[in-house]
Formats: sequence, C-alpha cells, structure tokens
Amino acid sequence: MMQWIEGEAPLREALAGITGHYTLDTEFMRERTFWPQLALVQIGIPAAAEGEPPLVLLVDPLQSGVHETLRSLFERNDVLAVVHSPSEDWVALRENIGAIPRHTFDTQQAAAMLGMGGGMSYLKLIETTLGVALEKGEQRSDWLRRPLTDSQKTYAAADVSYLLDAYDVLAPQLAAKGYTEWFAQDMAYALEQARTDRLETWPHLSLRGSGLLNIPQQQVLHRLLTWREQRARQNNLPRTWVLANDAALELARAQPQSESDLRRVLEKMPKAPLKIAGMLYTIASTPLPDEADLPDARIYEQRDKQRVKDLQVAVKQVSDRLGFSDGFLASRRWIESWMDTGEWLGLLAGWRRTVLEPVFTGAVAPAADSDS
Repeated sequence: MMQWIEGEAPLREALAGITGHYTLDTEFMRERTFWPQLALVQIGIPAAAEGEPPLVLLVDPLQSGVHETLRSLFERNDVLAVVHSPSEDWVALRENIGAIPRHTFDTQQAAAMLGMGGGMSYLKLIETTLGVALEKGEQRSDWLRRPLTDSQKTYAAADVSYLLDAYDVLAPQLAAKGYTEWFAQDMAYALEQARTDRLETWPHLSLRGSGLLNIPQQQVLHRLLTWREQRARQNNLPRTWVLANDAALELARAQPQSESDLRRVLEKMPKAPLKIAGMLYTIASTPLPDEADLPDARIYEQRDKQRVKDLQVAVKQVSDRLGFSDGFLASRRWIESWMDTGEWLGLLAGWRRTVLEPVFTGAVAPAADSDS
C-alpha cells in the first residue's frame, strides 16, 4: 500500500506504527548545485499483521513541518533504518533535514560480506536475493517537479518496498555466519563519518594526474583545489563549474609566474574561467599555511608494487576463507594506506585488524618499519 504524505500530521501518524525496522531511501537533484536538493523521502514499514501488505510512505520534504517529524524518526534509538548504498542519501538528509538515522543496515555492504558481490546495485540485489527483475524506470527523472507522475511514484515506492524482503533474507544469513557484530561495527563507523561534513585535507591526492607533478606543482594544485572547494560550497555550485580538473592540473603544471602567463594557459582550454584569471593567479601564487606538511602524490608511483600485490594475495586468501566478496575485507587503497603509515586507520582499525594483523605483519612489514 502506497501513501503520499504532504504534511506533518499524516506523517507523524504513519510513523507511529514503526517498530523494529523500516526501509529508507531518498530522491534528490544535484546536477547544478554543490549540495543535493532533497526532493522525496521514501519509507517502507513492514506489514502490521500477517497477510497485510507493507506500507510505503512517499514523503514530500518540500512541505512545512515534515523535516522536524523526520528528524524525530531518525533520532530514535529503538529502530533500525534499512538502506542500500546510502552515502549520498546521508549527505542529502544531513544537509536538508539536519539528521541521519542512529542505526542502519546497508544491504549493499551486507551482500558484499555474504559473498554475493561487491558494490552491488539495488536492481542486482533484488534480483539476487528475491529473484525479482525491476526496471530502471525513472532514475534520471526530475524529482523536484510537482505533482509527481504515477510512474515516478511507483518507481520510488519500489526502492523501499522490496528492500523490506531483502533485509529479511540478508540479516539472518549474517547472523548464521556469526558476522552480525562485525557488520554492526562497520555500520557504526559509516554513520560516524556521515554525520560530519569533513573537508578533504589533501584534495590533490585524489585527483588523477597529480602523481606526475613535482612538489612545487603539487603545492599550486593544492592551493587551487582548496580554493575551489570553498568557493563551490559558498556558491552552491558543482566543483567542476568553478574550476575543471583539467584546468587545475594544467595551471599547476605550468606554475604561471604572472597573470598573463596564467591567461595563456587558460586560453588553450575550452570554457576556461578567463573572467577570474586575476583571482586564480593570486590563489595559485599564495602559499597556504599547511604546505610544509603536504604529502607527495608521487608516492603512488614510487610505491613497491610487488609488495602491494603480495598483500592483495594474502588478503584475498583470508577473504575467500571467510566468504567475503573481493574488496570487502580490505581494498587496495586501504592496503596502500597501511603500507605507507604502518597504522590501522578507518575501517581497518576495528575487527579487520584482528583478522589481518597476523597476515600483514607476518608476511610483509609496513614500509614505515622497513630499512628501505
């Protein structure tokens, strides 16, 4: 049963029936903004009695009073929100509603832990767990328009209605394998990260091509990307609308010594922001206080690739024994982070350390401890 919710009173009444768990999804628009514009919140509530259909709420977040009611649900400690790959949903809810659920169950991560496949799409998850083939339908629809079409509503409802049954399949399997506590640790960590809007300290490290630049060039890139992030947030614009990745790399590579030098670089690129050439030159030529600690992106080119492969093989052996999907236990990026620092950071610091520490320290010592 599907119910369109446009106000606080009907939403509060419907949410009062939630006990145990519910499913959650969102629709938002982000093509022309930095921050997602929340357009719809879908909530699936299990059937109150055997033989009855589940209730699907399509909540219009554009209506007054709805945000406060949703926050009350998310702040409850006695219910679990079942979601699928929710990282972008968390940003949309955090920035528009002001809260995300306290306890969650990510079906994508559960499927990976159970060996069904890593990074599984919602459509593939439902097909794998329930044998139901869903249509892509309205994925790229305009969710901010009103009224929504029947097709949009049907598509949105399916995002949470089938998730109820998928949860009933996945949760018992995790329990049967003894993975419930490990999974709960992963969920708690993900929520902790999602509750805070953390700025990337060294944005140059995640930009493809930065490992081909020397340190002075990387410093210019760091300045440009740090400024770009601030400007994109302040003006609610996509990052690449402020300054394209290719433009930032070219300016860093050129290290312009004057505004005219910078203009000559920009003139070679289509849609380059020539109007702010003066500002870009000031940004590119002004050191930032943290540059002394700037990590060298070339480490990714200099890292011992054979040592990475050795650890990947060791991780896969443990992962296969535990029945995980490839990449779930420790991605290449996590392995490289451990090699670079010798520290157990992020998700590696929890139960994964218990599993992997004997393998890592026994087979290959971290780079920080080596003599090379």
